[in-house]
Amino acid sequence: MFVREVTREDAAPLARLLKDVDASNVMLYHPGERKARPDGLEKHIQNIQHTPHSRWFVAVNNNQALCGYVFMMGNDLRRTKHRAFVVIGVDERARGQGVGSLLMQHAETWAENAGVHRLELTTLVHNHAAISLYSSLGYEQEGIRYASLCIDDVYHDELYFYKLLT
Repeated sequence: MFVREVTREDAAPLARLLKDVDASNVMLYHPGERKARPDGLEKHIQNIQHTPHSRWFVAVNNNQALCGYVFMMGNDLRRTKHRAFVVIGVDERARGQGVGSLLMQHAETWAENAGVHRLELTTLVHNHAAISLYSSLGYEQEGIRYASLCIDDVYHDELYFYKLLT
């Protein structure tokens, strides 16, 4: 398995991966809610490649299939260009195999080289696998966002995490 930057040619398999990861019901998008189409993803990927503080990486398994992604979303504002928000998703069949760690380590290396100093992310308070991953990688819990998501008519809290890079 390896991690690389996403390309426009990944648009169709990435759309399928996003749909599969959303089906886990622990992501921002409700299963089936995301309207990720290959043509729209191609444009998004192309735009990201020209944004200095944002990147999208994918994990590719031994069968050359996409099995995870990490998206680093930054901006160019003077006061906040040192930080990026991280969104990670791993296909359910690939969880527990080090995909998340590999993606996060790759993203952190890119971020350091891009001048990003602070990484931020959120996860549901009951997503123990994600909490364990982030904690093992040195992310610190910063706070709780109460009743921030409504999943199947039930309000859920999110944990805020951050990591300062050197």
